[in-house]
Amino acid sequence: MSAINPNKKIRRTNWRDECNKKFGLTPVPKDWESEKLKEISQADNEIWKRYYDYRIKIKSLDEDEEDSPHDEKRGNLWIEISDGLKGEIENIASSNEESKFLANSWLSHSKRNITHLCWEYSDELRSGTYSAIIFSPYSIPHAISLKHRYHNRDRFYSVEFHVTWEFKLIRFDDKGPGDTISKKLAKRFPGGWHYSDESPCIYNALVNEELLCSDCFIDPPSKAAEWTKVEHIDVSNLTPGTIYRIREWLYGSSHKSREIIDDFSFLRLLFAACGCADFKTPKARYIGYKWHSSRSEFMDQVEKINPKGHSLNWLEYQVRLISGTLRPLDKFYEPYDILAAKSYWGREVLERRAEENSGGKEDDHILPWMIWDEEANYSGFGSNCDDMMYAIQMKYLFDAVNR
Repeated sequence: MSAINPNKKIRRTNWRDECNKKFGLTPVPKDWESEKLKEISQADNEIWKRYYDYRIKIKSLDEDEEDSPHDEKRGNLWIEISDGLKGEIENIASSNEESKFLANSWLSHSKRNITHLCWEYSDELRSGTYSAIIFSPYSIPHAISLKHRYHNRDRFYSVEFHVTWEFKLIRFDDKGPGDTISKKLAKRFPGGWHYSDESPCIYNALVNEELLCSDCFIDPPSKAAEWTKVEHIDVSNLTPGTIYRIREWLYGSSHKSREIIDDFSFLRLLFAACGCADFKTPKARYIGYKWHSSRSEFMDQVEKINPKGHSLNWLEYQVRLISGTLRPLDKFYEPYDILAAKSYWGREVLERRAEENSGGKEDDHILPWMIWDEEANYSGFGSNCDDMMYAIQMKYLFDAVNR
């Protein structure tokens, strides 16, 4: 048995170099470098070791998935969403080599999946979760997690519908969630609390996921009238500031990366990576409010420019708005009118009240949309402070109108 030489040096693995070699990471461009970015790129060896182990684990999950059987519907859906992402990449990569590199990284440095699939009819999606993990193509130990949840189900007297997009800034040290904004949101919306669908929080501290945008049907506050479709669209976090944060996290420089891929192209890749190429959920019959010029007071003006008319869903409009890429016809877009939807339900309530009062007339001093808020206040509708304060304000307004 040979003795151990105490003077012999033990080779310490440089995990940053190992990651660069194993995963094909590219050095951060010289003109992008800053002191902060240099510090992130030359992170502690233990951080790079965790990054390496995480990517190896992700790769093994891919191999297990390839060996497991899948049903035909899932297989067809996977092909459709993969083709959608590839199509977006091809469109963006055609401009120059730099954009080609960044666009292709959404395939070569990613792990995508679809789970929790449930079908309404033969080939119409009822529920599903589309997820993706995107790693930086540069020598930066960062990644982002994307998740798109879809649900749409017909009930006997109503319809269930909600659609969400969430993201998570993944780090490989012990310094808590994402960036400084993530940390603030984690304190503002602690885990374990119930937040209403009508005024949802934008951060889930239990899993450190941040809401990007969402749409859902909200049920009437009472059974004073039949169920009516009322949508609640939340784009409060789909802003230029949020896109700046995601870019900065993934590429190390939002400004420099924007010179290669503009915000609109970046967002097309982001939504396509979690199953929504062209801002649509595949196999889904509905993704939320869609504006049609044929049902607009601007129909004549639109048809003078384009006789075929024009349409745009809420998601694409918001993306074009924050990226500065609205087209001439997009200026006619009319946002979803939640008060009009509430008014439809409120008028039914007023009609029933008039009938109950021995055929009396409807009260012309009550605005129909306020009936929704009146009922919400009296029935205790809502489950957080914001809902309660809103209901109280509406009650004061309701009383003022009827004095």
